Amino acid sequence: MNTLTFKDELTLLGFLSGQGQALTTAKLRNALKPVLRQQSLDFSTLLPRLAELALIEELPRQPRTRSSRWRLAPPGHESMQARLGEGSTRGRGWMMKAARALASGRTFGVTSRMAVTIAGQPDALATFYLATRLGLEFQPGMTTLGLARELAASELGVTNARAETLWNGLIERALGTKAAEENEPCSIEPFSIQVQRAARTAIHGWFGPGKLFIHHAWETWRRKTGDPLDLPEFKKRLLAALRAGELGLTRADFTPVLDPSELAQAEIRDGVETFHFLTIEQTTP
Repeated sequence: MNTLTFKDELTLLGFLSGQGQALTTAKLRNALKPVLRQQSLDFSTLLPRLAELALIEELPRQPRTRSSRWRLAPPGHESMQARLGEGSTRGRGWMMKAARALASGRTFGVTSRMAVTIAGQPDALATFYLATRLGLEFQPGMTTLGLARELAASELGVTNARAETLWNGLIERALGTKAAEENEPCSIEPFSIQVQRAARTAIHGWFGPGKLFIHHAWETWRRKTGDPLDLPEFKKRLLAALRAGELGLTRADFTPVLDPSELAQAEIRDGVETFHFLTIEQTTP
């Protein structure tokens, strides 16, 4: 249901914490206190709105009581489960994780599953912003330290991010071994040479020693050059370079053993031809 605001979602989350029990506004406010802390929600407008959407329902008042009681309706429960996934109300601290997942999904525009992943990792928010700044797509399992190592490896032009390899790369640079390569301005190079030079230093995305997923080649090239070109336009320029005989592309032949999401991001269609990899030899330490 796309009409829900974040305040609506938090209110439904408060009801979800009640495990099906009817709640007064005071109990609802208390249930959300760990999430909202010093903030508050105006339930006088939120509750009628959610009732109008059939997500909650108001129960008849009991004799000698002034407070209305509300509870989560089945559509409201289904809506929250769709946003948070199964098992979202289990485990210690589940409510805070759920609130963070709702905020992540709304702020970053990621899928519900990815939002839950971000909310469930202690350092994931910092990692997400760092990956975004580096022009990378956030993936489960990424860490700030891992991204920092990858950035160092990319800058030094080495093939892995092990500490010893990074230091060897720095020593080579200090000795001037890579001076000619590093000092040559990338901006005056032809696109195909830029791409191949950058792609050889890619850390991730290799299939064997000579095939690099096209979207990983794009990510590495963009980091090295600072060019803001998006992936669809990058693919168009790759096709033009292929037709000019300036670089090689090939398709994935063993698709059952490859990650479908990687294949989908890498894919280029050109008539009856399909390509997934840039053919390039990886730089060795």
